[in-house]
Amino acid sequence: MSTLLGFSYLISGLVEMILPVVLGLYIKKRFNVSWNYYILGCGMFMLSLIRMPFNTFIHSSIGLYFPVYEYILTAFIPSLTAGIFEESARYLAFKYWIKDRTTENVLMYGAGHGGIESILLVGLNVFAVGILLLFNPASIPAEQLSLIVDIPVYMPLLGLYERVMTLIIHVGLSVVVLQAYLKNSKRYLGYAILIHTAVNFTAVLLVKFNPILAELSITVFAVILGKYTFDRIRASAL
Repeated sequence: MSTLLGFSYLISGLVEMILPVVLGLYIKKRFNVSWNYYILGCGMFMLSLIRMPFNTFIHSSIGLYFPVYEYILTAFIPSLTAGIFEESARYLAFKYWIKDRTTENVLMYGAGHGGIESILLVGLNVFAVGILLLFNPASIPAEQLSLIVDIPVYMPLLGLYERVMTLIIHVGLSVVVLQAYLKNSKRYLGYAILIHTAVNFTAVLLVKFNPILAELSITVFAVILGKYTFDRIRASAL
C-alpha cells in the first residue's frame, strides 16, 4: 500500500510541477505572447503571500476569542484575504506592468500566477513526500508517517485534479480583473475578490465532510470561469 501511495504522490507532484509550464508553452505557441507576463504572474502571486503572517495571527486570535465560531471563521478569513491580496496583485500588475492589456497577455499572466502556486506550494511538497515514501520512509517521523499511510491511494490524484481546476480558475480570474480596465469599472475587481473568496471558502467548508464534494464545488467554478475565458478569447479574436 505504501508503495502505491508513494507512486501516487510522486506522479501527482511531478504533474503538478510540469503542467503549469506546459500551459505556459501552449499559450506562448498559440498566441505568441511574452514569457515576461508568466514571470510577472509568478512574482505577483509570491508577493500576495505577505498575507500569511496576518492569517496566522488571526487564526490564533479566533481560537482564543471566538471559539464557538472557530471553524467558520478560520475557513472564511483566509479565503477572504486570499481573494483580496491575490486579486489586488493582479489589478496592480495590470495597472503598472502590463501596458498592452490584451486577453492573450493576461492568459499568460494567469498561467504564471496559478502555476507558481502549483509548483512551489503544492507540487514540490507532494513530490517530496512521494520520494520519501518510496526510497526513505524511515526519514519521516513515525507519527507523521502513520497519518500519511492511512491516506487513500487516490487522494494525491484528487489533489492533482484540483490543481488542474485551480489553474483554470486562476486564468479566469485574471480575465475577470482585466475587465476592470477594458470596461473602466473597478466592480470587476470586486467580482474577482468575491469569486476567489467563494471558491476557497466553499471548498474548505466541504472538505471536512467529503473531499469529493469539495472538488465538485471547485469544478463548478472552474467550468463557469473556463467558459467565461473562452468567450473573452473568442470575442477578442473578432
